[in-house]
Amino acid sequence: MEIYKLLITEALIKQIYELSCTPFSLPAFRKKLVTYDWYYQPVDYDELGINIEITQNFGFKIDALGQEVISAVLPFYYWEIYDTEAPVNLEEYNHKLKICHEEFESVKNLALELLPDPFLYCDDDYLGQKSVVWEGKHGFLILQQTSSDIFFGRREINFFLENYSKEELHSEEPLIDWLYNSNQHIHNKRLLLLSKLCS
Repeated sequence: MEIYKLLITEALIKQIYELSCTPFSLPAFRKKLVTYDWYYQPVDYDELGINIEITQNFGFKIDALGQEVISAVLPFYYWEIYDTEAPVNLEEYNHKLKICHEEFESVKNLALELLPDPFLYCDDDYLGQKSVVWEGKHGFLILQQTSSDIFFGRREINFFLENYSKEELHSEEPLIDWLYNSNQHIHNKRLLLLSKLCS
């Protein structure tokens, strides 16, 4: 159950928030990312998504559809806990889960000092997932702690950028589940775009 961590600085938090105030288009994002020294070599299939390597274990991923940016994510903390060959050591698991919660709270508190007041908190849903949402000029910045499975999966903390309005973002179900489900229709559109690019 190895932990991977990217150092989150004040500058990085401000940069990610700036992207929520940037038009959600590939040209606009490219222009902004250059000012962060986040470079990548454009390729023909950028319209299907971009991954900019930051370190060996972490990258900034842009989910695109044509020239539109649908969402983007910067994972900065995760640990894999799934192993079909070994039983879960609950003592170790609980210790690392505590560290994961502390990391989320630490980054959340730093972001609260640096950014405008968030408009939405979603704490501890049925999987122990948490999130805080800030509204930018063109989209939302979401700090979230996610879990693919509460015992046998992956714990991750990330900054997530989403191109939704405040009205669209409101949901009765857990926010992280809603974000996942609401983006499923993008998959079909991307397959259609891919078929056009390959034809």
